Amino acid sequence: MEKIQKALERARQQRLSMLETDVGGKGHPPASRSNRSGRPVVYQQTRVVAPPSEIFLDGRIVAGLSQHELADTFRSLRAQVLQRLTLGGYSTLAITSANRGDGKSLTSANLAISLAMHVDRTVLLVDLDLRRPSLHKYFGIEPEAGLTDYLLNDTPLSSCLINPGIER
Repeated sequence: MEKIQKALERARQQRLSMLETDVGGKGHPPASRSNRSGRPVVYQQTRVVAPPSEIFLDGRIVAGLSQHELADTFRSLRAQVLQRLTLGGYSTLAITSANRGDGKSLTSANLAISLAMHVDRTVLLVDLDLRRPSLHKYFGIEPEAGLTDYLLNDTPLSSCLINPGIER
């Protein structure tokens, strides 16, 4: 538990450091969105790896494909999730289940893409399955470092973050 508390404190310090040195100097959280002047504020320390669209189709990641017949399913789910988040005043969502193979990762990836496509939302998708992480496979990405490396080995947060070429 002490290691997790230490890692959380380190993340807070890194976030404060990033807030002080963001692109516009306005103290906004670094993310892909606009600051008060309308200029985009971009988190500069994220490695961008944009996989080919075939990777998404092969992995059943359809939320970003506007013409796909199942994309509407995730837009509908997005609307319901956003409504509940707004009503509850929440900004964080967890998707979990008790069993392997229930579709948590697939649903999470599609919902994250659908949420990121919403004009005023920024998304950070985190694979917390420390035994069998699989989210990276859906995006065709081989991560160099992950959450365990961050928590246990003092790996910088910027080494763990990957943008799969999707804005926000």
